Amino acid sequence: MQAARRSTLLTAACRGADVHTARGRNLVLRTAVGDAVWVTWVGIRDDGLRAWECTIFRNESPHLSSDMIRDAVNATMVEWGGAS
Repeated sequence: MQAARRSTLLTAACRGADVHTARGRNLVLRTAVGDAVWVTWVGIRDDGLRAWECTIFRNESPHLSSDMIRDAVNATMVEWGGAS
């Protein structure tokens, strides 16, 4: 997966809706052909804890989901270095 863009809008992967990620910092990853997507949100949760959260993961590609999840977590760690 590759970083698509850091934004609160992911209109290309969504059918007609305007907002598809949590407000704040998001790392959007998708396959080149768009058959898999992962979004990591970082921030302070409602319970007061700072965290990374996967807010969406969808895999319709031929790749194993477990491999893609591992790659997405690694990409998040490279991008943000540690939970902010």
